[in-house]
Amino acid sequence: MTHVLTLWLTDRQAAALGLVARVEAVSVTETIRAAIDGLIAARLSDAEWRQRAILDTLTALADGLGVSVAELLPLCERTIGESS
Repeated sequence: MTHVLTLWLTDRQAAALGLVARVEAVSVTETIRAAIDGLIAARLSDAEWRQRAILDTLTALADGLGVSVAELLPLCERTIGESS
């Protein structure tokens, strides 16, 4: 599955992106994908960021269920303990 996105860039960003793509002999789309992949890899390798992502995900889940994160955590701990 793919997703189509519209990206608004400044003139300077667009020119620099075009330069990078041209010098690397790849499309602007491939240049953007590589940059996104690099950003994702950097974030996923950052332990502090991963903790923030987990908390954000738990908060969204708790909000969707109409409970607090504090109420949800014991359920997560039991589930993790059972799968170990």
